[in-house]
Amino acid sequence: EYVTPAPVPTPTPEPTPDPVPVEGMPQGDRPATRQIEEELSNSSSDAPEQAKTANDRPSESPLATGKQIEISFTGSESGQLVLAKDDLTIRGGCSGSSHMRFDFLKNNGKEKLSIITQGVVGRGEVGTFPLKKVSFTYGTRKPGAVSSKLPFKLARRFSGPGVLTITKHLNTKEESRLEGNIQADLTTSDGKQQLSLSSRFGLDRACGLP
Repeated sequence: EYVTPAPVPTPTPEPTPDPVPVEGMPQGDRPATRQIEEELSNSSSDAPEQAKTANDRPSESPLATGKQIEISFTGSESGQLVLAKDDLTIRGGCSGSSHMRFDFLKNNGKEKLSIITQGVVGRGEVGTFPLKKVSFTYGTRKPGAVSSKLPFKLARRFSGPGVLTITKHLNTKEESRLEGNIQADLTTSDGKQQLSLSSRFGLDRACGLP
């Protein structure tokens, strides 16, 4: 006699447990994992902007104590000079009631930068001052009337007006210090060669007596 088998009961699936909160993870209406992903995404998008802001404020290294000058130039000639201490001789000065005149000369070399202001630079005065003349000697050239076979050469000199910005001018019994920047567009005497010159300098002297 055929007997119908009894049906096998289908197991009821267990309910999915609620996520157990982990200590230190943010809680709220959103699932913790999603909230963390969004916070990480936001922090990543902010990072380039913060880096850009930091790079937009480049800092210039301070000048060393003692005498020093840095000269950069581009144009018909391009280069950079950094002279200090034993490499540099400084001539000239200012009285505090007259124009300022300085010569910066490279020892054992032909390079020289000279400036003279149009007006008076007073004792301890800072600010921007027009330069009547900037003269920069760099390199050598062959005179046109001399054969190229001869070793005779002349210094190549560029000159023109410029601007002096005095950023520090201390004149006391305890300290004398003058720091500034020079900007000038220069040409040779025949006008065939040009230079754009930028310089900053520092020296332990000032205009006038303390």
